[in-house]
Amino acid sequence: MRRIDRTTASVIAAIVCVLTAVGTVYCDSVGHDHYTVEGRTHIHDIGHDVLPYIDVSWPVKRALEYGWSVALLGVRNPAKIVSEIALVASAVLLLRLASMTMTILPDPGHKDAKMSTQKFIEGGVHDKVFSGHTAFATVVTLVLIRHGVWNSWGYLYPLAMGVLMIASRGHYTVDVFLGFIIAYLVHALFYSC
Repeated sequence: MRRIDRTTASVIAAIVCVLTAVGTVYCDSVGHDHYTVEGRTHIHDIGHDVLPYIDVSWPVKRALEYGWSVALLGVRNPAKIVSEIALVASAVLLLRLASMTMTILPDPGHKDAKMSTQKFIEGGVHDKVFSGHTAFATVVTLVLIRHGVWNSWGYLYPLAMGVLMIASRGHYTVDVFLGFIIAYLVHALFYSC
């Protein structure tokens, strides 16, 4: 791979900074316009605007969440893979615990916000930032690809999970985006050392 010289890298960084500043100003003005409409309090979410609402049944959600484990049936040492998934996922989910206590967002599905045993086990009461479903699916995918169990088509798994979370109004789009990015970065951190 060709290395980029320092001048080129500086020019690219400057361009990215300018584009980021312009984009930030634009997004800020759009956000301001959205919330200055009298009486408008709902959170604007691009994924909710683009994807139609899908009511997903409990068995379908569970099948998507745990379906990946079928791939371990033909693996020589599944315990090693599961332990790697658990290790990386535990670090990701600890970060999620920290982030979800910092800002409590309203439920994107406008569902009942009362705590129940099912919600305690599954999540679902203002535990949005960031998507644990997407993050866990990303960790699973990265570990399975790393061990050669899946090929690059495996990236469809966290993508499908993220789309499902947005379409079912289980998460905001930013939660899914951050879930993927944070899981990817934590995985990279674990395996770069």
